[in-house]
Amino acid sequence: VLGQAWNKTKEHFWYLLGAGLVTIIVGTVIDSALPILGSIAIALATTTVALVIMHGHKPDYDDLLTGFKSWKVVWHFVVAEILYALIVLLGLLCFIIPGIYIAIRLRFFRFMIVEDENLGPIEALKKGWAMTRGKFWKLFWLTIVLFGINILGALLLLVGLLFTIPF
Repeated sequence: VLGQAWNKTKEHFWYLLGAGLVTIIVGTVIDSALPILGSIAIALATTTVALVIMHGHKPDYDDLLTGFKSWKVVWHFVVAEILYALIVLLGLLCFIIPGIYIAIRLRFFRFMIVEDENLGPIEALKKGWAMTRGKFWKLFWLTIVLFGINILGALLLLVGLLFTIPF
């Protein structure tokens, strides 16, 4: 997985850098007017771009807006994000470990919604949960490794983050 991710990052590095900067700037502007929605807009845009790349297509700047073309997708995405945050928060309040477990098990709901605009928020969360059945520990360790890679990127005067975040 890490090798494939690195190859995709190298292949699309300049696009990912430019798209990342555009997304962060636009998300920050939206967040200043409507808190939280900027973060959700960033998540929707980056999820859409990730799917384009993983399906083997060359990403385009229009892909940053593809997820916003259907109000149904936006609505489902926003509701699912809120539900996800509340469920993870509830899990974190139950001695932290349940929150980590839930966050990892539900993490792919975003991709479900972008792939199928008719999939409602609860169905997407359920599908994400089912998709990760039996894979918790692999995903947990992958999360730890990616977190460590981002820490290394940050330690390199933040310049390393230009490579580690898209990765």
